[in-house]
Amino acid sequence: HLNGAVQPPRVGDLIIYFKGFHNTGHIAVVTAVDYKINIIEVGVQNYNNEKWPDYYARAIEFIKKGESYWLLDRYLIGWKHILN
Repeated sequence: HLNGAVQPPRVGDLIIYFKGFHNTGHIAVVTAVDYKINIIEVGVQNYNNEKWPDYYARAIEFIKKGESYWLLDRYLIGWKHILN
């Protein structure tokens, strides 16, 4: 799903980043979604090279505009839902 998709990110989805940062791509895994405060939490191995504060490395805000969900991260392309 490209950023701005109708399908919101879900726990277990992969967050996909483009190669704009040091010319490398990157992925993260959604560990939690809170629709009340519009935050997703993600696990990412080398975020700031710091110990995670809990079960996630960082939180990403999102907005819902119309029927579309937008994650507020300038390097993000979108998310991939992994089928069970």
